[in-house]
Amino acid sequence: MLNYNVKYFKNVYIIMSYLLNCENSNIAIEILNELRDQGINARVVPTPSSIIDGCGLSLVIKSETDFEKVSMYGDKYIAYQLVKNTKGKIEYKKVIK
Repeated sequence: MLNYNVKYFKNVYIIMSYLLNCENSNIAIEILNELRDQGINARVVPTPSSIIDGCGLSLVIKSETDFEKVSMYGDKYIAYQLVKNTKGKIEYKKVIK
């Protein structure tokens, strides 16, 4: 289980974690290695079934600061913020770049 930094905002619990859904698995691994080289903590996870874009691998980045550093790869992924609503359901909200 990931450890999230949770903030309450407008009746929704925002989990300060990001999911990068990559175009394909090769790009996911390439970005993961480059992020680790920069000291950014990223983790490979299966893409949730509710997300139909991209491939079956995604990267999770816990820190908003670290997420801001990955903008150089913006054309290779679609970013989502993990959000837990007041009913306890986890949703994925697309991040507008």
